[in-house]
Amino acid sequence: MRLTALLFAAALAAFAPGSARADLVITGRDAQKLHCAGLLWVVSERLDRGGLLPPESLMQARTAALMILSQLPGSERDRARALAQRAARIGQNRDTVALMEEFDRNAAWCQRNFLN
Repeated sequence: MRLTALLFAAALAAFAPGSARADLVITGRDAQKLHCAGLLWVVSERLDRGGLLPPESLMQARTAALMILSQLPGSERDRARALAQRAARIGQNRDTVALMEEFDRNAAWCQRNFLN
């Protein structure tokens, strides 16, 4: 639980404006994990902003994203920064319909591969 709380705080801090840093480079299976975590994070954020996700479901989604993120190499700070970068890219490049379609296509695969 401590790891989840620390990662959550670090991820929120990484989203703060003014944190200009070089992009992290994550490849292969780790990139897939990062994409799944980022996708889940952004979907839960958009649904929450729209009032479509109960608080318990938001926390479950965030916890699942952070569980996937915890499987990546590097420090907690590096992983949180990677999540912030990936989530920002996902959020900038997809409208809500495209985001939900991508989530529908990938959620079961992400769960099967990284949460079981």
